[in-house]
Amino acid sequence: MPIEDLHETDRLIISSLVSKLVRDGYLVSVDDGWELIVKSSNDPEKILAALCSTDEDTLVVHYKDGDAPRRAYITLVYGNEPGVVIADHTDVKFLTDIIDPIIDHYSET
Repeated sequence: MPIEDLHETDRLIISSLVSKLVRDGYLVSVDDGWELIVKSSNDPEKILAALCSTDEDTLVVHYKDGDAPRRAYITLVYGNEPGVVIADHTDVKFLTDIIDPIIDHYSET
């Protein structure tokens, strides 16, 4: 299913999330459950275009903890009720600080 076929709220959540991650300097990979479709990208259009080829995707967010490279994960599941596209994510502060305001904003619309 192309991203354009998602409910408008889900499209807005996903595009806001990807845009914020890239703006904040993170590289993002897209894993569709079979393979990495996009590897370590800072191109929001490329990341968004890679989504929705399966029923769920995992965004892999690359960051550093001191000098050590780390990864955080965001699971996107399509077809839930509108606004429930982010099914799970790694519990790290920077990611929660990005995701929570987006969810709060779009749950009010």
